[in-house]
Amino acid sequence: MEENKEFKEADKKFDTMEDKAKVDMQDLKSNIQLKKKIFMKISDVDVDDAAWLKKFCDKHADGKQFLGIKVIRSILEFAEPLLGNITSRIDALESRVETLEMANEVTEEKSKIVLPPTQGAKR
Repeated sequence: MEENKEFKEADKKFDTMEDKAKVDMQDLKSNIQLKKKIFMKISDVDVDDAAWLKKFCDKHADGKQFLGIKVIRSILEFAEPLLGNITSRIDALESRVETLEMANEVTEEKSKIVLPPTQGAKR
């Protein structure tokens, strides 16, 4: 009889532990936030682009296309500030070249020798 009491007490303790674990699991489930995934349709992608993406993912992303897209995105996000800096410098160089060309045209016009018409040419 004493053994049965011990088993019943142990069962009660296990039941309370399981109930507590269920409550804890429900709290964990409520904290989970899901992100919506956007899937591309095959018709949205050009055949050549899809073949390139598959080849890139097979080579660099262990054949997983979503991982490949994340790799490409991280590369572009890293390169974007650099590209912005480069394009601004190119624009500044273009304006410098334009001013130099304008100055060069002015000096060419000044360097031409202009001969006045002679009086004897009218006869």
